[in-house]
This record gives sequence, C-alpha cells and structure tokens, in this order.
Amino acid sequence: MPTPLLLVLLALFGLVIGSFLNVVIVRVPSDESILRPPSKCPQCEAAIAPPGQHPGPVVAAAAGPVPVVR
Repeated sequence: MPTPLLLVLLALFGLVIGSFLNVVIVRVPSDESILRPPSKCPQCEAAIAPPGQHPGPVVAAAAGPVPVVR
C-alpha cells in the first residue's frame, strides 16, 4: 500500500505533467514556442504573472477561479 507521502508526490507530479501538456496542447497547433513567451490571457493577451500560472495553489488559496483579466 502506498504511503501518504508517495501519494502526495505522485499527485504533484501529475499536476506538473498536466500543466505542461496543457501548454503543449494550446501552443503547438498555433506554431508557438512552448518555452517563450510566457503565458498570456487568451482574451486580452495580457501577460499572466508567475503566481497565476499555477492555478492549483491559487484556486485553493482564493477559493475561486484564478483572476486572469482584471
């Protein structure tokens, strides 16, 4: 039986892989680089600050969706 620490590490690994795959899925079809430029709002194209690029902790802390467009 896996230990709780192992389960937490596997969950974090899954979040990292899922986040990267999301970037790949969005950027590759439109011939954008997966490394540069940083993430942007799809509506207004404003740059998203680094804390907002990781929605899991932001949603947990704010108890709601990530504020992208202000």
